[in-house]
Amino acid sequence: GEDAPHAGAAAVAVMFRLHVIAFFTSSASTLVSKAFRYPSLYSHCHVIYCLPWPEEALIEYAESKLVDMDSTVSDNLELVAKHMAYVYTAVDTVYTKEREEYGRHTYVTPISFISYVAQFGSVFESKHTE
Repeated sequence: GEDAPHAGAAAVAVMFRLHVIAFFTSSASTLVSKAFRYPSLYSHCHVIYCLPWPEEALIEYAESKLVDMDSTVSDNLELVAKHMAYVYTAVDTVYTKEREEYGRHTYVTPISFISYVAQFGSVFESKHTE
């Protein structure tokens, strides 16, 4: 009996302090259809839709992560970063064509590029020390 008012206050306190972050890799139309399908999930949410990074941002990010590498990379940093950005955008273009032709959805996101740069650094360092 007496705990019931406190339980409601505790639930309200949790509701205002609990933050859940979900990362979805999907198109805007898919996100909208999910919002209609699960309205209670999205009713108290803030949706931050990330747009693709421009090529300049990709180059700048790659340069910032590869600048401290071996002189083989750092001497050619701009070329390596531009090549990485080119490969990333070329893959995105191919996946877009595949999606249009075959209806197969494969997404290339900024997280993909971040992983690509990290993997490049890791493989380069391991091969360089061999």
